[in-house]
This record gives sequence, C-alpha cells and structure tokens, in this order.
Amino acid sequence: MKTGGLVLVGQIGKARGLKGEVKVRSYAESEASFYPGRRVVLIRGEERQSEAIAGAVMRSGSLYLKFQGVTDRSQAEGLNGYALYFYEEDLPPLGDGEYYRHHLLGCRVFDEEDRWLGRLEDIFSTAAHDVWVVRQGKEERLYPAVEEVILSVDPEREMIRVRDIYGSSETLHH
Repeated sequence: MKTGGLVLVGQIGKARGLKGEVKVRSYAESEASFYPGRRVVLIRGEERQSEAIAGAVMRSGSLYLKFQGVTDRSQAEGLNGYALYFYEEDLPPLGDGEYYRHHLLGCRVFDEEDRWLGRLEDIFSTAAHDVWVVRQGKEERLYPAVEEVILSVDPEREMIRVRDIYGSSETLHH
C-alpha cells in the first residue's frame, strides 16, 4: 500500500514493558530495515505523526520497536493500532528483476493466453519461496513466486503474467 510517497511496512500492536517498546507486525523484507535513527510516519485514521526509531529487537520471533521520545508504557500504549510507514525515497534501490512488495500489490494478473485472472492482493513467505495471492471477486488463487510460474512483471503498467498452473480454460467468475 502506498500513501503519497509512503510505503506501509508494519502495524503497531501492544506495548511491551515499562520503557516504551511496542510490538510490530512487520511487512518489511528484513527486520534490519528498522534501524536506529530511521525516519518513519505513523498513521491511524486521520492522525499522522513523524517519529524516529530509537531501537529494534527481535524476541521470540516478534519485532519490538522503541521510538525516540516514547519513554514509558503509557506513551507506547497510545501508539497501538497505528500503521507504520517508511518514506519511499529512503528505500534502497533494487537490482534487475527485483521489486518492492508495494510496487506489485494491486497489479492486474493475466495468464500466458491473456486471460485476466484477477489482481495481486497479497504476498506471503514460506520456507521455500514467496506465494502470490491473486483474487478475482470471491475467487482466490495462490501462485508460487518462482521463475517457472511468474513469466513477466511490469509494475509501470501494473501488469503481471503467470503460467496458468490451474489449467483453466476461462477466466474466473465473479
């Protein structure tokens, strides 16, 4: 999801401890992205505030962040429910054939015969590879993000072409 030069990278959850830490559900490629000093924007409804990360730690598979100026549990509890965004211009450049998640989500997906399959609605990781969730109406299909299945990606045109691993001869019905 993009919001005017911002890229959604997480969702803030409950406070942890007494010193202002919050649990974060991360959508970022790597927890290393949450380094001290990084500028972020927090948005909840119409509320919007800029913060800087003071520290990040992984505990029991969960990411916890501390923001500069958030020094106690009460302040941290006030951040619950905020969406966490990075500034797009702060993201590092990618190599050929690499894409940020926010450039792919919402793209139209077609098979090799130009049949519309839906839109890329989600991406999740498995031990082997990422899986792309393509949805058309109430129908949902999962495509492994591997070279044999993902034939082409054109984020500029918001178009992805995949091999029809489901073997359907017509598009999904609404």
